[in-house]
Amino acid sequence: MTVARALVQAKLRGHGRLLRQWRVPGRHEIADGLLASHHCLDLDRLRGHEGAAARAFFDGLRQHLEGSLFVFEQRRQHPPPDPVNSVLSLVYTLLLNEVEVGATAAGLDVSGGFYHSAEDGRPTLLMDLVEPLRPLADRFSARLLKSELAPDDFQTEGDRCLLHDGRRGVVYRAWERLLAGSIAWRGESLSWRRLIHLQARELAHWLGGTTAAPRFWHLDDA
Repeated sequence: MTVARALVQAKLRGHGRLLRQWRVPGRHEIADGLLASHHCLDLDRLRGHEGAAARAFFDGLRQHLEGSLFVFEQRRQHPPPDPVNSVLSLVYTLLLNEVEVGATAAGLDVSGGFYHSAEDGRPTLLMDLVEPLRPLADRFSARLLKSELAPDDFQTEGDRCLLHDGRRGVVYRAWERLLAGSIAWRGESLSWRRLIHLQARELAHWLGGTTAAPRFWHLDDA
C-alpha cells in the first residue's frame, strides 16, 4: 500500500494544482480525496477515492475548456468519442511509451504493479508509474486544445474520434518539445524525459532496498 498511496497522492496533488491554476471548481473534492488516501488500508478504498477525485478533475477540465473550440462532457476512452477524449488518450499513450523506456532501463518488471489490477497481462507497473505524471499530460493536452488544434483536425470513424493523420504530427512535435524542456528536481536541472525515467529508477532503488520510500514527482514540484 505504501507505493500505491504515494502514486495516487502525487497524482491528486498535481490535479489539485492544475485546478487552482485554471481557477475552476473541484480542488476541494480532490483535497478531500488526498486527505482520505492517507488512511486507506486497502486498494479498493484507495481506488474509490482516486476515482472520485478524477471525476472532479475532469469536471474542472470541462469548465477550463468552456469558451474554447471544443466541448468536453466527461472522460470516455473505449473508444474516445470526441476530440478532447481523443487527445487525452493519445497523450496518455505517448506518456506510457516514455515510462516504458524508463522502466525497462531500470530493469523493472512491467507487469509487477502495485495499484492497478492485473487483467489480461496488462503492464500494470507502467500504468502505475503513469499516475503521478497524468497532470503533466493533462496540462499539455489542454494547452494543445486551446492553442494548436481545431475541430477540423479530427475525424469520426464509427463511434471513435481520431486526429487526421496529417495533424498527429502537431501533437508528436509538441510532445517532443515538452520532453526536451527542463525542470528543476531535487536541486538539479534536467529534462522532462530524464525526470520520467528517474521515476522508474526511484522505484527500482526502493525495491532493491537502497531507499526508505519512493518519492514520486508531482506538479507542485514544478
